[in-house]
Amino acid sequence: MMYFARYVVVGGTAFLLHVAILEVLLAAGLPSATAASAIGFVAACVVNFTLQRTVVFHSRRGWRMAALRYVVVTLAMLGVNTVIFFMLNAWLGVPPIAAQAVTTGAVFVLNFFCNRHFTFAVTAAS
Repeated sequence: MMYFARYVVVGGTAFLLHVAILEVLLAAGLPSATAASAIGFVAACVVNFTLQRTVVFHSRRGWRMAALRYVVVTLAMLGVNTVIFFMLNAWLGVPPIAAQAVTTGAVFVLNFFCNRHFTFAVTAAS
């Protein structure tokens, strides 16, 4: 349970960074809210990786292997994030920040599971 509590705090920090970047890019005139969301997602992942590895999961898996696995999980989550955000924003007309909040909630638990059991898990074979 402590993993999940720490994950919520770290994830919340990454979410705030993601939304801040989304807002800055939209205010700067980026015409696509979907592209701004994707850019924010990727930027937040840089911070999120380090905090998840060191603060949340206290992983002993090597940096390279953890980073490679994190990239795989992140690319999958980026795809899920972008599709859900696009459907909410472009198809249903949900404002960007609200669409991102709903999208983040939708992928949060899946992302936790993947990172705990794949990205940062240490097994006898790792």
